[in-house]
Amino acid sequence: ELSDFEGPRKPTDIGFYVQNKFEFDDLIMNLGLRFDIKDPGSKKYKNLELIGIDDLGGVKIVSDSSYTDQDIFQQVSPRFGFSFPVTDKTIFHATYGKYIQLGRLSDFYDPRTTAAQYFQGGYARRFPNPNLKPERTTSYEVGFQQQFGEIASTDVTFYYKDTKDLHVIRVIFPQAGSQTTSYFATVNGDFGTSKGVDLNFTLRRMNRLALRGTYSFSRSTSTGSSSSTHFNIAWQDNSFNNTPYFPVIPAPSDFDRTHRGNMNLDYRF
Repeated sequence: ELSDFEGPRKPTDIGFYVQNKFEFDDLIMNLGLRFDIKDPGSKKYKNLELIGIDDLGGVKIVSDSSYTDQDIFQQVSPRFGFSFPVTDKTIFHATYGKYIQLGRLSDFYDPRTTAAQYFQGGYARRFPNPNLKPERTTSYEVGFQQQFGEIASTDVTFYYKDTKDLHVIRVIFPQAGSQTTSYFATVNGDFGTSKGVDLNFTLRRMNRLALRGTYSFSRSTSTGSSSSTHFNIAWQDNSFNNTPYFPVIPAPSDFDRTHRGNMNLDYRF
């Protein structure tokens, strides 16, 4: 019979966050700290390059000996921001933070019977991998707010975000003694950056008219937009006689939107 860890998975995502705000005459500080616990909720493989396969009444499954207890990921993430006036109508502000999250759960799980079929080759698709680590992001923002007279203001914010351990498809070549052929697996490997500037303009109501407008200029680049972006390259990798060849080139991501903007005009009688 199958082991007790075969069946519906039960991922756990727990977070605790504390924050305090300090206000001084010329300085406002928001200091926060978040503690995350991420448990994918399944067993993981001891070695992706050394997998055993058992025959269970004519049904192939991954052997119990190939599994071990899953890692429980923990991270303490600082978050802080501050602002202070430069003049009576200009305010400078900046923020910094670290973030962590599990990737798509469909990249983690597969039944052991299905996994055994993938491991033995002949399936041109990626293989979910319970050994995946969470994705991690570091974010920076800096900007200023400028008031024009008593009726208008603008806010300019520059930002930069760096994300690593994104999911990507790769070819896994087995070690001697493994009961698998080379196969496609989802692993941590992609990384990406997002940077840009956000402009916000507000005009208080004057002569029946109020206006609010936003504009964003940004660039999002990554070595892959999703975990299946590089399937074709991985498929070619599989044909090079166990010689990996995988170019890693940052390029605009599928979700890159260089220009975004909107305007709201409100005229009242």
